[in-house]
Amino acid sequence: MDVRDAHILHLNDVAQTGRNLVGYARSQGRHWGLRTLPAGSGPLMEVAGRRLIDLGHWLREPDQADLLHVHYAPNAYYAWVKHRPHVVHVHGTDLRQDLYRRGIGTLTRRALERAVLVVAATPDLLEQLQQLRPDAIHVPNPVPYRALSQPIAPRDPQGPIVFNARWDDSKGAPELLEAAAHLVQQGYRVIGLDWGQWGSEARNVGVELRPLGTPAQFRSLLESASVVVGQVGIDALTISDLETLVVGRPLVTRAQAEGAPVAAPTPNILTAVMNLIMHPQEATQLGLTGRQWVETERGPARSLERWEDLYQRILN
Repeated sequence: MDVRDAHILHLNDVAQTGRNLVGYARSQGRHWGLRTLPAGSGPLMEVAGRRLIDLGHWLREPDQADLLHVHYAPNAYYAWVKHRPHVVHVHGTDLRQDLYRRGIGTLTRRALERAVLVVAATPDLLEQLQQLRPDAIHVPNPVPYRALSQPIAPRDPQGPIVFNARWDDSKGAPELLEAAAHLVQQGYRVIGLDWGQWGSEARNVGVELRPLGTPAQFRSLLESASVVVGQVGIDALTISDLETLVVGRPLVTRAQAEGAPVAAPTPNILTAVMNLIMHPQEATQLGLTGRQWVETERGPARSLERWEDLYQRILN
């Protein structure tokens, strides 16, 4: 079977990855689909109830997919009940936390064992993942496929400093909060998202918190920035970091392993941000270089090519 004629169904949508992959593939005439799943967070009995009802619907749906692509390892049981070859796409929390939890940890391990292919969404996951599945690989997440069609808005060197990450430990919240507090104390306007377990602490140190809003609103927020600070919890680019590169803004983040043109938070975030503020021309150029890099390395066409090559090997 030619992969271009195959019916590929993505199950679940993590950080809009499934939506981005499927949306672009369909725009190119591919027979891909996306089926979202009920939320897996919340009180155990509520989650179990939602999933059992949905699983019943799923069992009654026609089996049209040649291959299933499961986002988030514990969701793999949706593929098991259909007896279809499937890819398990590991996104982070499933490997860092769920793997060690009672019950769901066993489910996660079985998901990794039974999949035809196991893929890590970010490079920092690969070493740990390969201890469980030696043949696991990393495939970079693409940028939202419509984002690159929009031109870069001029950068305002006097714009606010925007923190694009969730205020959680997994994103390096203690370091982010320390940097944000120092920047506010020095008189800079700092804006972040009203999102994450440390959000109230961010507000307390003077960060202006904005709701998540729509994708267009988030893009507008990033475009308003003179400098953007991303997550520093892992050595990888998040979707928010990629969106920052798309709009051509200089980005401070810990993602040197991916080869992206970003400013490393060394010796700390504050120093990196101040260096960009004090050198506006270099900061503007870094943002433009970031846009060029993301077009080449993380564009939707390159992503489709990577995935179709993998799918073809499975379907042969």
